[in-house]
This record gives sequence, structure tokens and C-alpha cells, in this order.
Amino acid sequence: MAVHPGAVIAVAGLAVAGFKLYTALSNSAQIVRSSLERYNDEKIRYYTVNKQVLETVIDYGKFKLEIWDEFGALAQLFSRMTNPPGLISYKGMESVHAGRPQMDDIRNMTAALKALHEQQWDVLGTGMLTSLAIYGKTMTQKVEKDQVLHIEGFPDTEEGDSVLDTMGTVQAPHHSDNGMIEEGAVLNGILGVPVVVDTDALYAELCDKPITELTKDEAFALKDQIDWRSLKLADAVGRIRRLGDTVDSLRSDVERLRDVWKSKIEGIGLLVQRTPDYNEFSLADKQDYQFAVMLQRTMRLLTRLDLVLKRGNMCVLNAMTINDCKRQAAELVPLPDPNAPER
Repeated sequence: MAVHPGAVIAVAGLAVAGFKLYTALSNSAQIVRSSLERYNDEKIRYYTVNKQVLETVIDYGKFKLEIWDEFGALAQLFSRMTNPPGLISYKGMESVHAGRPQMDDIRNMTAALKALHEQQWDVLGTGMLTSLAIYGKTMTQKVEKDQVLHIEGFPDTEEGDSVLDTMGTVQAPHHSDNGMIEEGAVLNGILGVPVVVDTDALYAELCDKPITELTKDEAFALKDQIDWRSLKLADAVGRIRRLGDTVDSLRSDVERLRDVWKSKIEGIGLLVQRTPDYNEFSLADKQDYQFAVMLQRTMRLLTRLDLVLKRGNMCVLNAMTINDCKRQAAELVPLPDPNAPER
């Protein structure tokens, strides 16, 4: 039996309409899938950068504890000297106090570090290493009168004490065997990293409709929400990366000054054994002592910086103060000349 031409046209029309509907639905699903893939790419980038920077930050926290303990060598030298200067002036730089009160502060710091170790705070998982690396000043400065300082995860600190002082009187909290988990949580909290989820969980959070049933308008609306999550995560990754670069740079500065400082302290120690009276030092010996004091002060400034600042809901790098301290470090011990010929 012959098929009526109109039926052929009708069937063809239905086929085209069905194909267009299939294409529209497929495109809607693909729009969302592509957006989810971008989020997943940012998530992988976050895990990679976070792991690397977290290790850098934790090592810097350990480094701070180590070098602050070394600062006690200057206080010991001071106690063995007679007529030591209370005010240091070095080559036109701003004069600094370096008398008995300042040396007592150094001794108190080394005593606080010993107490921290006894209370087992200086290990992975307490959160102290990460916090100390980023918040040097906040963790070490004395709380002002009529105030109480609260930092999540640490005991409240009352006026006259520092966070480190208070921690030395309290046993460290229980933590997992893999302390990196807790340290990572501290890093994320400080830098305002959004909660990271897998793509299935993200989709389920934002939409309760199967992906194949989304209309074009629904797909584009969902895409905007997913892309916003990707953007927030990418911004957090940028902050983490900048923090890692800053920590690397600061540590390099401190180590450069530390090498020179150790040499000076060793020489002054031998000198004090022979000539304990500062007034009997030669001009060159006095300059070496003043230089050592300025080196230690600058290293202390560099390691006590708060690297990030809270501005409302935003977390920003403390760039101005960091650069000021780095300039002072370069003034004392210049950076190596990259154009200098190799020896």
C-alpha cells in the first residue's frame, strides 16, 4: 500500500522536532557538566597548591621557634658584659633600645618556648605551627589592659600575657596522628578558603533535578552558581600561593641575616671572654656588637610579622609592613647581585 506523502512529511517533522528536543536537552546537560569540570579543575589545583604551601608554612613555624631560641645568645652575652650600651646606633639607622629590659624580654621568650615544648604545643596537629608562621605578632605580643584575646583553638589570653605565655601553662589539645589535617584546617580558616566538595555533592547542593531534565534556562542559572564557586576557590588558591611565596622570601631574608649574625655573635663571645668591659672594646669591636644587635632586631621584626590582615570579610597580605622590614634587611645585608660573575 502506498504511503501518503503527507504522512512522510509528518513523520519527518516529528523526527526533526525530536532531534531538536534531544539536542537542547543534551546541550543543557553539557553546559552544566562543563561547568562542573571547571570546578573540579580548580579543586585539583587547590589540593596541589595547598599541600605544597602548607608544608612551607609549617616548616616556617618550626624555623621561627628555632631562631627565637637562638636569640637568647645575645642576652647571655649582655649578662657577661660590664658597661653594656642600653641604646644602639648603627650607621645612621634609627637608634634602638637594647638594654636590660629588652634582654629580659628575650629571656622571657626563650622561657616561654621551653614551656611550650613541655606542654607539647610545638608539634603537628595543635595548629600552633601554622598560626605562628602567619601570626607572629598576634601570638607574641602582650594583651593590653582590660582585654582578653580569643583565637580559635587556643586558650584565652588575659592582659599582660601573650598567647605563647598562656599556651605554656596549658596542655596541648588532643589531635589526630596525622596532624596535617588540623594544620590544614587552620590555614584554610585564616585565609578564608571556601568548603571544597566533590562535583556530585556540589550538584546535589545546588539542584535537586536530574541533569538530563534541565531546561536551557535552568542550566545557565545553575552554571552561574557553579562558576561562582569556581571563582571563589580560584581566588583562595591565589591567596594561598601568594602566602607561600611571601613565606619563602621572608625565610630567605632571615637566613641571610642569620648567617652573618651567627658569625658576629661567635666573635663577640670570644671577645667578651678576654675583655668583658664594653668601654674597653675597640671601635671596630663596638661596631660589630652594634651590628649584631641590629641584625637580631631586624630578624625579630621579620619573624614577628603578621603576614595577613583581616579587612572585614576579606583576608589581605600585609604587604606594606612586609616590604618595610625586607628593605631594612637588605640595608643591613644586601641581597646577592644576580649579575655578579660566578666564582
